[in-house]
Amino acid sequence: MLNKSNNMNPKKIAIRLGLGFLSILIIIFLILFTFDGVIRIDNVTTLDWIPIFSCSIAYLIAGIITSKVPIKFLPILIIPLYLFVLMGFGDILVILILFAIGSVLVTRDKIKKLYKILILIPMLAWFLFCLISEPLVIKKYHMIEVKGKKNKTQYGQIVVWNFNGNKPQKIPDIKLLDTNNAEISLNQFKGKKIFITFWSTSCGPCIEDKPKLEEIKSALKEHPEIIFIDISIDKDFERWKAYIDDKNPQGIQLIINENARKISKIFKCGGIPFGVIVDSNGNFTANYLFRPQVIDIIGTMKELK
Repeated sequence: MLNKSNNMNPKKIAIRLGLGFLSILIIIFLILFTFDGVIRIDNVTTLDWIPIFSCSIAYLIAGIITSKVPIKFLPILIIPLYLFVLMGFGDILVILILFAIGSVLVTRDKIKKLYKILILIPMLAWFLFCLISEPLVIKKYHMIEVKGKKNKTQYGQIVVWNFNGNKPQKIPDIKLLDTNNAEISLNQFKGKKIFITFWSTSCGPCIEDKPKLEEIKSALKEHPEIIFIDISIDKDFERWKAYIDDKNPQGIQLIINENARKISKIFKCGGIPFGVIVDSNGNFTANYLFRPQVIDIIGTMKELK
C-alpha cells in the first residue's frame, strides 16, 4: 500500500508548505515581540536561548502542519531562518538550523519514538545550558521629560536569575575603527577610567542625548584619568564619519567593524543608547541604558577607582 504522503497532489503540497512557511514567520515574530515588548527581557538580542526557543517552537508547529508533505520538499522551510541573520543572530545560524531540523523530524510519523527521544535530549540539554548560563533580567521603565517631550526610559532592572553573579569582567581585546579607518584596540586604554557609550546615527534617543553627553565630557575634561569612548554600531562607515566630521564630538570616536552581536554580548548591550563604565584596572560591572537625565555619570566617574 502506497504512503498517503507520496500521493499528495502538488497543490496540497504547496498549500501545506506555504502555511508552514507563514507559521514560522508569525510564531517567531510573536515570541520575540512577547519577550521584548511585553515581558521586557533585557538584552534580548544577546541571549542565545531566545532565538533557539523561538526557532524550536516555530518549526515544531510548522512540522505538524507539513507532517504529510514528502520530506524532500521540506528544505524550503529553512529559508525563514534568514530572519535571524537579519536580526544579528548569524553567529549561531548553524545551531538554529540543527534545532529547526530536529523540531521538524520529531513530528514525522516515520521517525521511531526512540530516535525522537535521542533527537530531543541534546536539544533540550543545549537549550537549558543557554538558559541557565545567561542572566534573565526584566527591564523597568518610567517616563521622563526631555525638552518638553515625555520619553519612556529604563531606570532599573529585576534580576530573575544570574548564576554568574555580578563579577567584574575584563575589558576585551577587541579591534574597532577610528575615522581614519585605522584599527584601535580597547586594551590600549588600560589604566584610564572609561565611560563607553554605544550609539548610532539612526538612533533618535542617541542623537537627542548627545548635547547632554558633551556637557558631561566638558565637566570632566580637567580629569585626565577619565576618558570617553563613543562606539557607533552604524553599518554605514561614511555616514558615521560624516556625522563625526560635522559635529566634532569630544572624546574618542570609534565604530564597530565586524561582529556587532559578539561585542554587544560581551558588554550585555541589548539596546542603545547604552553605557559601560570601566575602572582603571580594565574591569567593568556597571551597565546602563544610558540616559544622562537619569544616571549621574559625573559623580560615578569621579568616585570610580
